[in-house]
Amino acid sequence: AVHVVRENPYLLAEIATIGFFRADVIAKNLGIPEDASIRLQAALKHLLLEAEGQGHCFLPREELLAKMQSFLNQKDEARQQKHREALEILLFNRELAAEGDRIYLRRLLEAEEKVARQVKRLCYPKPSAAPERIAACIETFERETGLALAEEQKEAVRLVLETGLCILTGGPGTGKTLTVNAVIAVLRMLREDAKVFLASPTGRASQNLAEITGEEAGTIHRLLGIRPGEGLEYDAANPLDCDLLVVDEVSMLDVSLAALLFDAVDPVKTRVLLVGDADQLPSVGPGNVLHDLIKAGVPTVRLQHIFRQAASSQIVSNAHRVNRGENLVIDPDKGDFYFLEHEDPEAIAVIIKRAALRFLELGYSIKDLQVLSPMHKGPVGTKALNRLLQEALNPPHPQVREVQVGQTLYREGDRVMQLKNNYQKQVFNGDVGFIREILLPDPEEGRDLEVLVEIRGEIVSYTREEILEELSLAYCMTVHKAQGGEVPIVIMPVSNQHYYMLARNLLYTAITRAKEKVVLVGTRQALARAIANNKTALRYTALAEKIRLSPGTSSA
Repeated sequence: AVHVVRENPYLLAEIATIGFFRADVIAKNLGIPEDASIRLQAALKHLLLEAEGQGHCFLPREELLAKMQSFLNQKDEARQQKHREALEILLFNRELAAEGDRIYLRRLLEAEEKVARQVKRLCYPKPSAAPERIAACIETFERETGLALAEEQKEAVRLVLETGLCILTGGPGTGKTLTVNAVIAVLRMLREDAKVFLASPTGRASQNLAEITGEEAGTIHRLLGIRPGEGLEYDAANPLDCDLLVVDEVSMLDVSLAALLFDAVDPVKTRVLLVGDADQLPSVGPGNVLHDLIKAGVPTVRLQHIFRQAASSQIVSNAHRVNRGENLVIDPDKGDFYFLEHEDPEAIAVIIKRAALRFLELGYSIKDLQVLSPMHKGPVGTKALNRLLQEALNPPHPQVREVQVGQTLYREGDRVMQLKNNYQKQVFNGDVGFIREILLPDPEEGRDLEVLVEIRGEIVSYTREEILEELSLAYCMTVHKAQGGEVPIVIMPVSNQHYYMLARNLLYTAITRAKEKVVLVGTRQALARAIANNKTALRYTALAEKIRLSPGTSSA
């Protein structure tokens, strides 16, 4: 192994914890030239991994080669020729894939192709009950619940029953949940023994889904029985056994997970309903699946009617205003939406702390509050705000144990968040919990540090290494991390410090996390910038095109 690494230290770059830069230092020390083909190949793969981290499925060939020039600072013609040769070697060895001018990491091209193939197989009319029978069932649902469905909601119920795959999208207050409940109820009236599965990309979103539908719901990972290193329980060879699969918060679904999900759907037996808000932030992972499926012509119902009780909420009305690019309208007497004007970032941080403490005085608990920030760094970034809020909301106490792990001090009672999927523990990226007990190390008894965290009612144990890699404080989190969750109160800085991050879909996603109150603290200039900035970062994806181009799509 040592001999292999000596010859090509860039093999180490494949190990996530080492990466290109560390491997490059080792290679330099071993005297490997700057324009060696193995170095150029590793750099190309690194740039595509970096692009994946930014949400892209591929990079255009010329853009990738231009990035190479600046990344390695090799701009002369002879070196550029070597870059092109290195790319050809990677393509020839099937380490990368090309589709025309597009250069992919092979697994992402395969994921796009798999989603496109499965979507086309699902987009066919399904045998359905007579329209009069469906209408009668909808009437029964309305009578039994005392709730009247809007015409577009009835259309969604009919569409789910008539086609293999459809999308339900709409903003807050438009009745997505009621529509899902109606779909399930009507299906069960038509077929008593109908099997319905509900899933969502994150633990928090699936918990939410279970609470509002009264049905059992889980993460997509759990539904598919994904176990790293062991593969999946459900796939094309062993599809999910259900009549209806409802997937919520589909804006968070990246192309890799979508490929696994669609692969496990039986196109003959199962109808799929995808639910999401297409105006929210796209997934953290690569692709823009919900947006691409709508663009490709997958049958879609967009709910636009805002229900009366929701229309009286300033959270709902202002979320829709932000989405339309209009200024907020705030009536402080309504008591559910506030904008506190402050310019100095340190002052903004103090106001956020005071607001959080005030809500605790009013009888709310720490789990009812979520501070959101667009960035990690700076006085109003997640790191600084987490330290400040921990000190205020869970101060040190002689009876309360605490421990320093890496840069972070953890204390019993702290609100914490899981940062990556851990299948052994059945906890997933974005899950939030509380530290219930810290068992400090005892060298005499040979006991290492153990931290017990309560997540979704279960106690989960963490070692020091796991805390370092998998946990962070969660008094404040990024808007991306908060997707799929809802809390009574959202507090958020809108500061010029975050000027480049402020965008319409970010503010919209943040506001729509709140059920009862929103408090924005910052400057009118930053707020106006967020509302006006509708330039969502372009993502290189070709999913919509693959679905449209391939033969057999009924809706194209």
